[in-house]
Amino acid sequence: MKKFEYIEAEDLEDLLSILWDFKNEARVIAGGTDLLSIFKDQYLLSYPKLVVNAKPVKELDYVYIEGGILKIGALTRLSTLLSHPLVIEKFPIIKEAIMTIATPQIRNVGTVGGNLCQDIRCWYYRYPARLGGPLICLRKGGKTCLAIRGDNRYHALIGKRCYAVCPSDLAIVLCCLNAEIIVVKKKNQRKLDVQSLYTPLGLSLQPDEIVKEIQVPCNYGFRQRFIKFTIRRPIDFAVLSLAGQLKFEKKDLSKWIITFGGISYRPEVVVVTKYFQKNEKTVEKLLEEIVRSVLVKAKPLTKNAYKIPLLKGLSRKLIHSLM
Repeated sequence: MKKFEYIEAEDLEDLLSILWDFKNEARVIAGGTDLLSIFKDQYLLSYPKLVVNAKPVKELDYVYIEGGILKIGALTRLSTLLSHPLVIEKFPIIKEAIMTIATPQIRNVGTVGGNLCQDIRCWYYRYPARLGGPLICLRKGGKTCLAIRGDNRYHALIGKRCYAVCPSDLAIVLCCLNAEIIVVKKKNQRKLDVQSLYTPLGLSLQPDEIVKEIQVPCNYGFRQRFIKFTIRRPIDFAVLSLAGQLKFEKKDLSKWIITFGGISYRPEVVVVTKYFQKNEKTVEKLLEEIVRSVLVKAKPLTKNAYKIPLLKGLSRKLIHSLM
């Protein structure tokens, strides 16, 4: 285990002040389900000296609706969302996704903010010290993504230099729901969409910033569904995942949104607003839109081309389940 100093934040102001003072030398811990493994496996080239426990910051643990917006504090546990009446009633797709995340024990300590900000699962990036690591990949200052010529069966179809995929199932669902994220630091606050949280080489957060809140608009009248394909059911990280919303006006499909996980460094989104009549040909028309909007950007690596027919099959399943 990599050694570190430990301190508990008293409140949000204290937490932001500590991060402001220490910058790159501090990391926030909440549930710790990801961060502690980073320190244990020692696959990074450098480590922060200080770990700040944010769990005492009760200001970041809440779920409520205000002005037609569901507001979720970053320290809200996944298990809290799973059983919260507002989520069950108005956002069943969030519950559906959380049911596939890890185990009940991990959901009892893992937080919403932690799930969104967890590190990538690429086995080259996470190659541990006990096996001879760390490996110097592109994210660690190397010249290339090691997955390009290596074992890339679970890597991205849409790559930008690094081919690691976004590991957060919750991000896929929140992106489909048009959610926004409130990011704060000591002297500033900003809002960004879920896609913008992720860049090809890591999170877009500055060293002294944290996710404070997730805001989800209550889009009434949409049918919702989340589908996830994994190797080890039901708790594994996704090989592919899809979140979808369809809205009908009378018998015609007026709008649909589908987001895809497991194919890019961020959730990939397809939005169609033109009308489709609800009939046998609708599914095939929607699949054509997916091919045009998503798969035209896909450039499979040597071992992950199977994701293309898998994506088409899961998309068909998702659309049928929503019709």
